[in-house]
Amino acid sequence: MHRVFVRIKEKLFRQGPVFHNYLLPYKLGIYFLNVLIKLQTFRKFRAAEIENFQALLEILDVPHNLHDELINHYLFTNTWQHWKSLHYERPLIFQKYWKLENKEKVKRHYQNQQVIIFLYKHTPLSNQHLSLIRFGLRMKFVGLGNTHSKNFLALNGQEDLPREVMDSPHKYPKLVRNQQLRKIISVLNNTEGYAINYFFDGQEGSSFRYGRIGNLHYRLSTGLLRFLRPHTQLIMVEPLFALDGSVAVQFHEIKRLGNFDEQFDEVQNYYERTLLATLPALNEYMISCLLKNHHAVKNSN
Repeated sequence: MHRVFVRIKEKLFRQGPVFHNYLLPYKLGIYFLNVLIKLQTFRKFRAAEIENFQALLEILDVPHNLHDELINHYLFTNTWQHWKSLHYERPLIFQKYWKLENKEKVKRHYQNQQVIIFLYKHTPLSNQHLSLIRFGLRMKFVGLGNTHSKNFLALNGQEDLPREVMDSPHKYPKLVRNQQLRKIISVLNNTEGYAINYFFDGQEGSSFRYGRIGNLHYRLSTGLLRFLRPHTQLIMVEPLFALDGSVAVQFHEIKRLGNFDEQFDEVQNYYERTLLATLPALNEYMISCLLKNHHAVKNSN
C-alpha cells in the first residue's frame, strides 16, 4: 500500500495530470499548480530537492528575504514537466503562451544564410527547444541532445537511423550521438541558413572551462568551439517561466570575434551575469551538478 501512495504522489507532485491521451487543460492546470506548490504535503515530498536549492542560494550569498520567492518559482517551473511538455508540443498552445523577443533579429541571421548556434542552459523543459525552432522560429535545425528517446530523434531529423536503433536508442547512445555530430558538420559545410541546438552549461562533453561566481565553483563545456566558423552566430536562448503559465524567450547575441577563445569569454561572462536571475529555471539535475562541482573543486584545494 505504501508503494501505491508513493506512486500517486510521484504522479501528482512531479509528472502532472496526464492520463493516457487526456491532459488537464493548460489554463486550469496552471491554476492548480500555483495552489499545489504551496501545500505542506507537497513541500515535504520535495524536501530534499528544496534543501539542495537552498544550499545553492546560500553558496551564491542570495539574501534570505529572497529565498521564499525563488523557491516558489523554482517549484512552479520544476513541477509537472511532462504535462507542460506535452502541451507545448501542440502548436496552438505554444504560440499562445510562448512570447519570442528579438525574433526578427534572429531570423535575419538565418535569412542571410548564417548557421545559428543556439545555446541553452539545462532547464526542466530543455526538449522544448524543438517546439521553439519548429513552431516559433520555423527554421531547419539539428541538435546535440537526447540520445535515448525515439520521439526526440524523429523530431531532431534522425529518423533515418537503422530500425533497431530507432526502436531501442538507449542501447546505442554513441551511434546516435555520432550521427548528430555528422549532421552538424554537414550543416556547417553548407551555404544555407540553419540552426544548431547546443547545451553549454558544462555537464556533457570532455573539455571544460572552470569558473567561479562568488563562492560557487562551476564548469562550462568548451565543446562548441569546434563548431565555430566565420559564418556562424552564437545566440543564447533564455526561457523565463512566469507563474501565469506564459513563457518569455529572450535571445542574446554573442559578439562575433575572430579569436574563438575570446568569443567563449563572452559566453562565460553571459553565464555569470545571468545565473542568479535564471536560477529558478534550472532543473534538479543541474542544481545537483552545480553543487557537486562546487564541493569537488573546494575539497581539492
